Amino acid sequence: NTATAVDIRYSAHLREVRLLQGEIQIETARDASARPFVVHTAEGSIRALGTRFVVRHDTEQTLVSVQEHAVEVRSAVLSGPAVRVDAGQQVSFRRDAVDAVQRASAQSDAWTRDMLVVNDWRLEDFVRELQRYRPGHLGCDPAVAALRISGAFHLTSTDTILDNLTSTLPVRIRRFSRYWASVEPV
Repeated sequence: NTATAVDIRYSAHLREVRLLQGEIQIETARDASARPFVVHTAEGSIRALGTRFVVRHDTEQTLVSVQEHAVEVRSAVLSGPAVRVDAGQQVSFRRDAVDAVQRASAQSDAWTRDMLVVNDWRLEDFVRELQRYRPGHLGCDPAVAALRISGAFHLTSTDTILDNLTSTLPVRIRRFSRYWASVEPV
């Protein structure tokens, strides 16, 4: 996904991806050498069990959503057994804790189809996520930050998404240049 950085290291015994920031979708294949496939983040690791899954690393938290088969999640500092996450489930974890496994959003991989799907999000969070898909700066005035938004948005034109906000919410889009815009109260 956008704003993503990874390091990839394959050895004779292990296939590893280190997600430094951002979001990736992994689809593993059987390995002739039977090497495990592991994704590392600052918060811990995710071991694929023959699967397709999405890993998103945000500040001090990682979210794993499994589309096919299963993964095992381990936090960086907790000992004990790994947490199994099956298809249709997701889990968030930090360096020192793994949250309860929950039902995954059916749209957790929507970005792979150039879509942003949200349900009852704060406008501020929506604008922050939309910022990842456009160049320059996109801000949200604190006066409208708590407004709620739901919908499915095509990421191929973020300007169209912004223009449509003005017809559904009491906001206006103030454009200072092609690369600087702000969502503000009407």
